[in-house]
Amino acid sequence: MKIHTQLFIAVVLLTSCSKTEHYPTVPLSTYYPLDTGKYILYRIDSLVFTNFGQNSEIHSYIAKDTVDGILLDNLGRTMYRVHRFLTDTLLANPWQDDITYTVTPTANTIEVDENNLRFIKLTEPFTTNLTWYGDSYLGDDPFQTFYGNLTSQNELQGWQFNYANIGQPYQIGQITVPNSITVQEANDSMNVPLPNDSVFAHKSLAFEVYGAGIGLVYKTFIFWDFQPVTPDLPGHYEGFGVTQYMLQHN
Repeated sequence: MKIHTQLFIAVVLLTSCSKTEHYPTVPLSTYYPLDTGKYILYRIDSLVFTNFGQNSEIHSYIAKDTVDGILLDNLGRTMYRVHRFLTDTLLANPWQDDITYTVTPTANTIEVDENNLRFIKLTEPFTTNLTWYGDSYLGDDPFQTFYGNLTSQNELQGWQFNYANIGQPYQIGQITVPNSITVQEANDSMNVPLPNDSVFAHKSLAFEVYGAGIGLVYKTFIFWDFQPVTPDLPGHYEGFGVTQYMLQHN
């Protein structure tokens, strides 16, 4: 009996040591489909600081992102051109050209290049055990052109992205996305809420949700610093925020 028990333990140990985890093979195109003519309609609420950082405002738009062409990058890789048009939230005014950005699917990533800033949005496999540096292509002071010398902006390259809620439904107003995946990017703050105007404060909150067969369905990116009062300047905010959510798609 003792011999049989020892053999059983040995088999269990051998099986445990040789066991490898296998994740379901789900192509990146499941959550980021790219076909010419595909569009998604979004509402975008943009946080901006005005009056030299003394006040904040929310500017809202309706955006239409349309895949309108296929190109090759300088490495000979296929990339998809996405054209964004904007109008007001009542859809009363004509659509206006806004930006054009590109999406490049590689062997195991989805990369988006917008305003000359490249991000690794998705990577394989879809598992909560995976992390990656989604902002690793960003150079120093990536937002300086638009928002000045934000103290915390060089921290973006160290953000570790990871997946959550894989294959779970996601609710956007009255729309239910039955199969989604969340990319968690950052959730960090210092001295928030602001105790007084003599201390430095910072907030970074970023995550995106992708729907199977749809693409990006929700996005939050809030990134600001509060610079404390000095003899020459009052305390003031620097930075921006964007909330973007899907209204419809084809």
